[in-house]
Amino acid sequence: MEILGQILGIIAFITAFAVYQMQDKKSLLIIQTVLVIIVSMHYFCLKAYPAMAMNLFCVLRNVIYYRKDIFKWKYTSLAVSALIMIVGILTSSGAWSVLVIIGLTVNTYCIAFENPQHFRISILFTSPLVLLYNIMVFSLGGILLESISIISAVIGIIRHRKEIIG
Repeated sequence: MEILGQILGIIAFITAFAVYQMQDKKSLLIIQTVLVIIVSMHYFCLKAYPAMAMNLFCVLRNVIYYRKDIFKWKYTSLAVSALIMIVGILTSSGAWSVLVIIGLTVNTYCIAFENPQHFRISILFTSPLVLLYNIMVFSLGGILLESISIISAVIGIIRHRKEIIG
């Protein structure tokens, strides 16, 4: 199972490149949903159950955010973030779980930002937390994935720096 988990982590890492190439939010959410499903299976194989459970709820998050025309409630992102945090707490398996709980909870809230640049900036806070968690559970794909997330966010911030002001 460990080897399968590492292979799935590498597949997730490769899939992540497509996420950062998406221009519109709906395409990003579709590709990210596929990514989150692969990541969930990867964490299951590594017995990293808090991250697996929270990522499964991230699929629900992506569906809600994709269909924001239906879910117009102004506090939806807060409610979904709270749900992700509760799932993380209920499945917590040690002190290092706090890293992924905080990272995915804040990330869930930030994905709701309409301005992609604000989301990119939030990655600079959330991805290092999840990176540390991946180091603790020895997820090679997760380490690569969060590292590329940080690098891609920095590149995106620089490339689209005018969006921060505007």
